[in-house]
Amino acid sequence: AKPFRVRLAVRPAVASVKATVNPPAYVKQAATQTHSILEEEIAVIESSRVRVEITINKPLGDGASSRALAELVEQEREHHSFDLIADATNGYALDLVAVKSAEYRVHLADADGLESAGDPVFRIAVKPDEPPSVMIVGSSRSMEVTPQSKVPLSVLARDDLGVDETALYYLVGDGPRRGVPMAGKSDEAKSEDSALEVQIDYELDLASTGVHVGDVVRCYAEARDAYVAVGKRREAVRSAEHLMRVVSAVEMVERLGQRLQSNRQRLYKIMADLAAIRDRTRQLNDRVAGQPLTNTASGLADDLAMLINAVRETVRNFEEVGRSAEAHSLKQANIGEQARRASKLLDHEAKSTLARATAAIVRAASSATDPSRHEAIDSSIVSQQAALDALGLVAKQLEESGRFQELIARIQELLDRQEAVSREAQAVIKAAAAGAVDELDPSLKQRQLSCVFAQLRVRDDSSQVLDAMAAGSVEGGAAGVATRQSIEAAVQLSRERTLIAHMEQASEALRESRQADVSDHQGAASSCLRAMIVALNERPQRELAELSRMLQDLV
Repeated sequence: AKPFRVRLAVRPAVASVKATVNPPAYVKQAATQTHSILEEEIAVIESSRVRVEITINKPLGDGASSRALAELVEQEREHHSFDLIADATNGYALDLVAVKSAEYRVHLADADGLESAGDPVFRIAVKPDEPPSVMIVGSSRSMEVTPQSKVPLSVLARDDLGVDETALYYLVGDGPRRGVPMAGKSDEAKSEDSALEVQIDYELDLASTGVHVGDVVRCYAEARDAYVAVGKRREAVRSAEHLMRVVSAVEMVERLGQRLQSNRQRLYKIMADLAAIRDRTRQLNDRVAGQPLTNTASGLADDLAMLINAVRETVRNFEEVGRSAEAHSLKQANIGEQARRASKLLDHEAKSTLARATAAIVRAASSATDPSRHEAIDSSIVSQQAALDALGLVAKQLEESGRFQELIARIQELLDRQEAVSREAQAVIKAAAAGAVDELDPSLKQRQLSCVFAQLRVRDDSSQVLDAMAAGSVEGGAAGVATRQSIEAAVQLSRERTLIAHMEQASEALRESRQADVSDHQGAASSCLRAMIVALNERPQRELAELSRMLQDLV
């Protein structure tokens, strides 16, 4: 046989695979390199440029059969092959734009026709750049406001790669949208997907928007990320709308006043429960000497702890009313001042004394001797009574404030009626061109007579209110003195400005179609009613002055 030579050759094989990922330019992130991605998956952002560098165990040679391929493997579709680019000795590269997730198998063949076995696979998972999410937080989706309200709004936006822009917009009715771009600080959210989060606080000052009672204000936020596709940015994402119904200050005062009085009813319930606990605590002193109190005292302590929570919740309710009054720029009836004063008294007096009462009950249960036990029980009873007194004081102040608020609302109602009569009267007189009553058109004459009677009814109702104010009795104390002084000042104003006489003369002038006189007398009546409301709203300043005087007397 002829001699022959055997040359041993090594099959070509992949030694390593590395990938360098360059995210899209808008992402503003540096290129990242992932090592050894053989049989592994790398995750990249959509539209990233990926350079895969493959190192093999030997040169493939320049033969016709040598080749280096990356096969794209897709289910239910043919395989697509890409020729690898020789990058260096024993090295090849593949440049890709990540559009969708794909799996690649590397296949090699050398100049001798030897092919790689067990071709390695790597996978590139493409993560789409999701649009941001945005919402308005910290406020109700539907709320009532006044034309002077300052509404705090907070815009919260999140995005997987970072929020680029946020804005807050509002529309009055069907009018054009108005917006203010907002700048905030972006912080990386502490979440699994490392989403970036932006929260921006904004205060919508309705006084600057020109809204009126009855208007509806729609408010929404928008957010955009930096995503760019085919040279175009993605449309902004819009939040759900928040609706604000504009009501009068008087109506808002009424709403908050109802909340104050609801808290007063809550206080009465707490007082009744506390009185029952106090009576049960007194019965502890009647126990036989040496008899254990553990179970009974523990039950009382638990009940007192529940009352402390109830007081704490009531304090929060008062604080919310105070914040609402401030946000809506309400000065009528001093709702905000009432709420703040009630919350402060409850927090400083009732809650602290209840805590001392609870501690004393616990101490009584653990006392080893009867004298020490009786001392702890008596201490708890004293603290419970002090809490009852504080609760009763707040409830009494709220009751008085409720009556005072009703008085202001009654005068405001008279003012609204007076102004309505004035508007109708002016319209009738202008239409009649100052003719005599007998010469008027029948329908116009009927309107004029209706105005006369309406003016007389306002006069009669005003007279009744003034009589009640003059005859009313107010209890003592700084609040009582301040209330009495404010009412007296309002009554004195009505007398000095002859409120009832102006209303009477307005009805006479209206009957005789004397336009100038009607306007003068009705204007004077409205001005007097406004001055009375101002005088009543000076009650907090009067109360503060009375408290200062009382302190000076004590000194």
